[in-house]
Amino acid sequence: MGRPTSESQPKQPPREWFYELLFTWTILRPPSASPPAIDRKAIALLSKSERERKCVELENKYGVGHYDERRTLLDTCLNFLEGNRKIDLGAVFNALNEAFGEKGVSFFEGRGLDVVRDLFIERDLVLKHLRFWLSRVQRLYSDFYSEPLCDALQFTVYDKHAPGEIGDLRLALDDNPTALPVLASLRSLITAIDRDPLTNLEPPPRLRRPRRGHQPEPWLKTTRFKLAQAHVPRAIGEDLLMAVGFIPYRSR
Repeated sequence: MGRPTSESQPKQPPREWFYELLFTWTILRPPSASPPAIDRKAIALLSKSERERKCVELENKYGVGHYDERRTLLDTCLNFLEGNRKIDLGAVFNALNEAFGEKGVSFFEGRGLDVVRDLFIERDLVLKHLRFWLSRVQRLYSDFYSEPLCDALQFTVYDKHAPGEIGDLRLALDDNPTALPVLASLRSLITAIDRDPLTNLEPPPRLRRPRRGHQPEPWLKTTRFKLAQAHVPRAIGEDLLMAVGFIPYRSR
């Protein structure tokens, strides 16, 4: 959902450009997020009405919430701003649009750290348990293909009415149990896991965000300053920030 660059903007940007800023899912929802994945290219090919309907649907699922209320608030702010000749509406849009991009970059950097950290934690946990159970499976099958166990199965447990598979165990024992397909497959799997790049990938030196809790949002201070330079009253400026999801929505 790209927005126009400053070079292509008319002096009075249309409301549709501001409405694009309402779709916070484009920031909060990573491009490859799944399930389900969002085909953004397919959305861009939809007609204007269908695209807006789809974006509203995604906003209600993955955005910051209160879409209808935020759009009403945005319209109220724009009604006020459009009626004031002292206010540079183009500068207002530029300030919000630039902050939207900065917030997106910051969010993706933080989310990227979270995803990578979770991946390494999951990898170490899964490999630890997988190696343990693969080792147990190897011991299990090695024990089953042992002569004492075959004797016990054939002459003791089944009381001479052993199922036909006991004969298969005997044949394998007479041959070479270490060459059994199941044991060979287990050895191959263990070797493949040990050689896999993901297994041997060292975690990056930094896997945490700079600070815990609420992350710094430098674009907020910059945006407030730019809105003030565009002669936007402070209360209206805060409502604009709330409308586009930069600060939490609060009903008045």
